[in-house]
Amino acid sequence: MHPLDQATSLTSSPCGSLRGSTSGAYWNFNGPLGGVTAAILMRGVLERPDRLGAPCSITVNFTAAVARGPFDATVHPVRTGRSVQHWYVELRQADVVAANATIVCAKGNAGSSARRPAATSHVVAAQRAQSPAPFLTSCRFRASK
Repeated sequence: MHPLDQATSLTSSPCGSLRGSTSGAYWNFNGPLGGVTAAILMRGVLERPDRLGAPCSITVNFTAAVARGPFDATVHPVRTGRSVQHWYVELRQADVVAANATIVCAKGNAGSSARRPAATSHVVAAQRAQSPAPFLTSCRFRASK
């Protein structure tokens, strides 16, 4: 098992939340790296059987220091539509919210249907090649006395 899979592994607890533990493999000088904390929050949504589509955005708030040791994560859907679903996730230690996230999932090919297609290089090159219409064709300066 990859160290990131171990660091983000979550198990169900009897109270309905998810349990995990911090990992020394992704530890900074004063806490876990922010990316692995975000990955833990994302994993909580990815493991939900009622998830709709693939994640297309995440916003993470780091609200307190995450200490070494176990934590609880709660995951619940905020709103579900036909093609988009909003989730809220909290990571708690000792009744303190250490991090929370809002995650949006969308139906489609890996969430791509919810995004605009990216401009390809030939479209960007064509836009740069077009010169803007000149707005100033001549100018005369007068010396003021």
